[in-house]
Amino acid sequence: MAAQLGVMDLVAGVEGVEFPPGTGQVKWASGIVTMEPWITPIGQDGPDVLGVRSMASTPDISQIESKDSFVYIFDIRDLCKNIDDLDLEDRTTVVHLIKDKISRGIPVLVRGFPLPSIEWDFSSVNRMKGSLLNPISIQEARLRMASETYTKSPVADLHLELKLGDFIAAATEPDSEDSPKMCGNLLDSHSVDWSAMPWVITDINEQATTVYQNRRDWHIRLNKNAEGKEIAEPETFSGPQSMHPDGWQLQMWDLFTHGGFFTRIHHDAAGAGTWMAIRVGGKMWNLVDVSQQGIRSRDRLVDRFYHATDLFTGTPSQPVPHKAITVCLQCGDILIQPPNIMHCVYTPVKSIATGGHFYMYSSMHLTQFGCRVDHRKGGWTTNQVHPGASHLMINMALALPNFSDKPMLKVPFLGLARLILDRDAYEPSLDGVGTARYYPQDIQHREELGELDKVKKIIQAVLEANNIPLSQVDILLQSLGRDYKDPGDEQMDLSCLRE
Repeated sequence: MAAQLGVMDLVAGVEGVEFPPGTGQVKWASGIVTMEPWITPIGQDGPDVLGVRSMASTPDISQIESKDSFVYIFDIRDLCKNIDDLDLEDRTTVVHLIKDKISRGIPVLVRGFPLPSIEWDFSSVNRMKGSLLNPISIQEARLRMASETYTKSPVADLHLELKLGDFIAAATEPDSEDSPKMCGNLLDSHSVDWSAMPWVITDINEQATTVYQNRRDWHIRLNKNAEGKEIAEPETFSGPQSMHPDGWQLQMWDLFTHGGFFTRIHHDAAGAGTWMAIRVGGKMWNLVDVSQQGIRSRDRLVDRFYHATDLFTGTPSQPVPHKAITVCLQCGDILIQPPNIMHCVYTPVKSIATGGHFYMYSSMHLTQFGCRVDHRKGGWTTNQVHPGASHLMINMALALPNFSDKPMLKVPFLGLARLILDRDAYEPSLDGVGTARYYPQDIQHREELGELDKVKKIIQAVLEANNIPLSQVDILLQSLGRDYKDPGDEQMDLSCLRE
């Protein structure tokens, strides 16, 4: 398998450099051998080692017949005549294929896609980020272990502050009693250089398109003086006045990870889709299709996502027939995950990846359910919070009149409608992180409220034109399609928005 994929030897030369001498090894279902996580409680294997061993025992994507796999794989070179000089027909074919799979909750693995090359060294990272002296906050495996094993903290404090250059150097520094070796993960480091965004991702980043569509609109709620008159006239505004920085940063980020770091099972926050491209090293990526067997309500399905967080801990509390597949991601691979896919990741060698989050109209039913999971169980099912995401969803609804010449699938539209009309039911609730808060007179808060007033009118107009009462939105959303991932075939007519 390793020879077939051209995967580098993942154990040669790393012991005594990236991993302390004597670190154990684990053989994966594909035949690939990696080092095990090396930060463990004294005299015990610990949850990271048990988790990686459990991951390694799951089937590799190469061992599963395509008809039985819930991941769709293709090589970009098989669908494009010339990836260096792409024509519009090939580009349209590939993007349509990806959108169709993502809207049905099917992860897509694109192989053979070239990205700008980089190295794990000071010069490459300095070029990417501008300064090695910049302070960063990383997830650190030793701190996580201490919090879980010795302090019994209900919320593990696993973050460490240091300079970017020190983090890069630490990947190969030796372990000693005086200076214990760290094992860290720099999560979602905002990308400065967007040249590495693949065109297959640019074309599914529909939330970015909608921000452009709305560039001349303003809907801010104006402040009033003591007499109750608006302080500013509408003519003083031209276009949106604010956007939470997270709304831009979540679209593309870099991920720097030391060898031996295990990312526990989770789904990505705010109902976002996710893409990931390996630039240096590789990652063992485990995808989990949460079983809907025997589930009769969406709330029970939320509970099943919560219980799925026990997977890959060595002691799962409820044996449920979830499907799990491991993918060895390497340079040239782009993994595109639909919203709400549970996954865990092991980084066997120091690695740099570039990725990001996206939203699509045709997958808003998945976004809606993912946000519902965050609202009820976010403290356990996700490892992040995106305070700018709700504003992006509002922008997607604001832009609907621009697409009034095209029908929209009914189930995804109803998912977007629920996110807009019942926001409180989807506000994330993350233990130890909290939710977004704004000063009542803050311009961002007032602009979002003004936009919300507008999008509610847009949503209600479409529902009325398609003879769907507000009281039926949730009922239809939960009954249409064979499962929560199915967008169905029925369509909504948006032509009422042309005027």
